[in-house]
Amino acid sequence: MTANPFDPMPENTFHLPIEMAVIVPSTTEYSKPISSEEFEARTKEIRNLLTKLFGGNTQIKAVGGFQLKGKEIREKVNMVYSYSKRADWMKNRKKLLEYLQQKKKEYKQQSLGIIFETDLFYI
Repeated sequence: MTANPFDPMPENTFHLPIEMAVIVPSTTEYSKPISSEEFEARTKEIRNLLTKLFGGNTQIKAVGGFQLKGKEIREKVNMVYSYSKRADWMKNRKKLLEYLQQKKKEYKQQSLGIIFETDLFYI
């Protein structure tokens, strides 16, 4: 059995098996909302980075939530997805993780979420 959904593959088809997404928060200091302009600037930075490292991105608007002192905090988030070949992931993953650690401090967040192959990691 083949690992792809098409047999044979259509001409000029290529496979990007690595899926990742960065969850861009719309808050600072856990739960303080930022301006829509700042939120868009954060999202644009992440889109540009993923495009530079992995060749493209897809942005999805969402709402996230988490517990803080027994209360649920809801916030707008943007999910910025990218897909890559394994070699490109291995080559650029350290750059991505270092960048996200820097942004976590800049955004004054306890953590930033990244989804890798459907698993959620908090940095």
